[in-house]
Amino acid sequence: MNSHFVRLFRLSVCFLAFVTLSLSAQDKAPAATPSNARWQIPATDDGLPGSGPIRRADWFRKLWSERRAAWAARAEQDQGGLVLLGDSITQGWGEDFSAAFPGVKIANRGISGDTSRGVLIRLKEDVLDLKPAAVVLLIGTNDLEDQADPKASPPI
Repeated sequence: MNSHFVRLFRLSVCFLAFVTLSLSAQDKAPAATPSNARWQIPATDDGLPGSGPIRRADWFRKLWSERRAAWAARAEQDQGGLVLLGDSITQGWGEDFSAAFPGVKIANRGISGDTSRGVLIRLKEDVLDLKPAAVVLLIGTNDLEDQADPKASPPI
């Protein structure tokens, strides 16, 4: 089997297990005080759940905050839908699925360049607060690009 696929699979499984264990830690993350800072990527790792890479390049910070602010504005209409969660591949799926999946409410929460830890940081507000009917998760590619070590992930 392709070693990159095996690593990606292991990282994804570990991530899902870690999400389950980390939701209480998510609630303890420091909250930003100014309203516009709420959607910014945290400046440091202090107090954040999980481990692994978090992208903080200017282009990513801008995309992260723009997409999250836009989602917050439409959170009420996205309640109870199918949430697509992930990175650039997920973001690339777009927002309009009406032709492909008639009658299915879909909320795309993909951010190009995001990592597994980035998804963990935004999981509560961007996904769980929507009380989704289901979640499609596609994450891990950028972790591998950033040389994340799947062995450093928590055991299942």
